[in-house]
Amino acid sequence: SGLKRDLRGGAVQAHVCVVSCHSDVVHVLDAFKQAANFNSVVSWSYAYRIMESTCGPQISEVCEDDIDEGCGEKLLTVLQRFALQGLLLVVSRWQEYGATPGLELYGTSLYVAMVERAKDLITNLKQAVGLGGLGGDPSAQQQPHPAAAAATSAPS
Repeated sequence: SGLKRDLRGGAVQAHVCVVSCHSDVVHVLDAFKQAANFNSVVSWSYAYRIMESTCGPQISEVCEDDIDEGCGEKLLTVLQRFALQGLLLVVSRWQEYGATPGLELYGTSLYVAMVERAKDLITNLKQAVGLGGLGGDPSAQQQPHPAAAAATSAPS
């Protein structure tokens, strides 16, 4: 899981998990929803891309918005731009009071926050496994992570 980002009256957090079929997705989402740390999540937007071999190898792409219209599609676009498959990308959204659709509360800035959390998590995972400079979203490569920029500019 990535870092939470506070929003006015709530927060968003990205999560990623390796999956190979739809039943894996169901199990992962159920585990998230049953975990105590996620009891107050009001929306689970997600997307995944998996290789299917029913009629020859092809990529199956699925996205779900929950109550945040359009967010699943934005997450699917992140997976496509990074050319990732076999991954479930989830963004959970908390809200202090009630369960209002995110677009009503934040407008399209909700999309910006969700995509930013997703891209940050993927970029940090790629760096952690030594793939920081390979492929993926060009905009993610041009801007160093704030922690990395601070580390390189700190005096020795």
